[in-house]
Amino acid sequence: MADELEKTGKKVLLFGFDDLNLILAVQKALEPFGAELVPVGKRDHGKTLAVLTGVSEEIEPGDSGTVPERMAVLCGLTDV
Repeated sequence: MADELEKTGKKVLLFGFDDLNLILAVQKALEPFGAELVPVGKRDHGKTLAVLTGVSEEIEPGDSGTVPERMAVLCGLTDV
């Protein structure tokens, strides 16, 4: 199934989520859409979306920035 997720390109990046139960609930909700859940830790906040989704490799580190609240970024989910 992991190979299928990589091929679809459907991902949801979660920033600022630190509650495991909430992360697991989001993962369960994504199952019908065939999307991969990618929790993004604070140390990765400076990476580009292309790097976080696996579209490209990191060339140079960016500004680590901060995410003030929880945020979800949907990638490749066009039919939801």
